[in-house]
Amino acid sequence: MFLHESESMGADLCSVTAIKNEKKAIVSCADGALHVYNWGEFGHPSDIFPGHDKGDLVCCKLNEKVVLTGDFKGNIRPVNIQVKYRISNEPFSK
Repeated sequence: MFLHESESMGADLCSVTAIKNEKKAIVSCADGALHVYNWGEFGHPSDIFPGHDKGDLVCCKLNEKVVLTGDFKGNIRPVNIQVKYRISNEPFSK
């Protein structure tokens, strides 16, 4: 039984991590975007952060405001979730 079905994202969802004391969920997508959801409201993202290359994208929490993303090329980037920009345009590693 479905309690709530989310809309189609148009890309594969790759990973999920909780931030903001588990009030937000960050979901990485194969199209290179990060989708932000309010916890318990998974029908539609509250925010979307584009800007990564297409391909498998993973993310993990660094702290309550910053997640680290990794792509299939081995690039690791910090993303500040509060102000909608990557902290650096250059990846940490290649």
